[in-house]
Amino acid sequence: MVALLLVAGACTDDIPTSQDRDLISAEAETFEVRIPFGDLADDVQVIGGFGAPWELNLGVVARDYPEGFEGKTLIRFGSYPTEVTVEDEDGETQADSDLTFVGGRVVLQVDTSVVRGNGPFTLSLAATDAPWDERSATWDHAVDTLGGQVPWEEPGGGPARELGQGEWDPAEGDSLVVEVDSATVAEWGDTLNVNRGLRVASASPGSRLRIRAAFLELDVEPSVNPDTVVTESAGVRDLTFIYTPRPETGDGVLQVGGVPSLRSVFRLSLPEAVDPPEALCQRIRCPLPLSSELVVFASLMLETRTSQPPGLQLADSLALEVRPVLEPGRLPRAPVGSPAQSRSVRLTPELFGGGGRESVEVPITVYIRDLLDARRDGEEFPTTLALLAASEPTPPGVATFAGSGPEGEPHLRLLITLSEGVQLP
Repeated sequence: MVALLLVAGACTDDIPTSQDRDLISAEAETFEVRIPFGDLADDVQVIGGFGAPWELNLGVVARDYPEGFEGKTLIRFGSYPTEVTVEDEDGETQADSDLTFVGGRVVLQVDTSVVRGNGPFTLSLAATDAPWDERSATWDHAVDTLGGQVPWEEPGGGPARELGQGEWDPAEGDSLVVEVDSATVAEWGDTLNVNRGLRVASASPGSRLRIRAAFLELDVEPSVNPDTVVTESAGVRDLTFIYTPRPETGDGVLQVGGVPSLRSVFRLSLPEAVDPPEALCQRIRCPLPLSSELVVFASLMLETRTSQPPGLQLADSLALEVRPVLEPGRLPRAPVGSPAQSRSVRLTPELFGGGGRESVEVPITVYIRDLLDARRDGEEFPTTLALLAASEPTPPGVATFAGSGPEGEPHLRLLITLSEGVQLP
């Protein structure tokens, strides 16, 4: 065992692919170059409109979280069961399609991993009183399509008929149950009723919650045995959410994510040459022409900022990617290529809390090398890049970074290695 430990200890500093240290030149020197965003990027813009809340298949409710952020969830339940199997008065099992719905309960399942605020929380349920489009509804509009806009009579999905409230305590589980009467159950079961729907809101100031599932539990009275009440259920047909205010965009920041999602786009202009450290310039020709053979690592360095409004801070993690824009002339709807990095960069809410100002490094070595090779060979290569979420849209919450400016400006970080026989004398 002692001999084995000695052998293992002797190997800890060896080159991973070889025992022969002489295969790597002892004359290699590596230095870092940082190119500011202002010298690197042109045509910087933040574009939006990618995806819609209904695509997430979840709900969001918020009340003044913080500084005026509000969110409500809209739900339509699907078709009710048309037949149940029950025992008749003689104990025989029969299929009965003559059903009377005598009441029910709305069951909401809340995501306990992204609770914001101090519970217990009170949720308010109301029946919608106007037609709404699950794919385009917003805080101000019940319908917002190319065919036209139909505003809510009251912003935020109203007016609506109040059905009741329920209290949810995260310490007691993930479900909230609220009773609804037979008239409401009958209204929601009429698929020809274009007004039908449920609006869920928070009545607890300083709260933001995410509804991950919902269903309607039905009390059914069959004709075969009227003294028996059978419990059935109806799932969700349409689920979306509406919120206000939307993210504030403008000069000086880069933004990613949200719903609809934002992307930050810019054209990359790499310099023809870089300046090594002064001591190295005494031994080689400076400035040093930039080539792919010299670049051992490249990354885009970003500094986080607090999103505005504050209610749109990330509630959970977001996967960040850098992708080349294949046809910049078609922006904002231009297609994008494969990621410029081997894996997405995971952004956590903690990076943006307390004012942000945390560093995020996005490796793009392969992309930079390919770009330099294409430039050397005179080939076309996409030079417009997009910062975007790996999956769009994302739940409400925008990742915000400093843009061009005196503080926290992004930069391209290059590690360049000169080795004997290549550049060093």
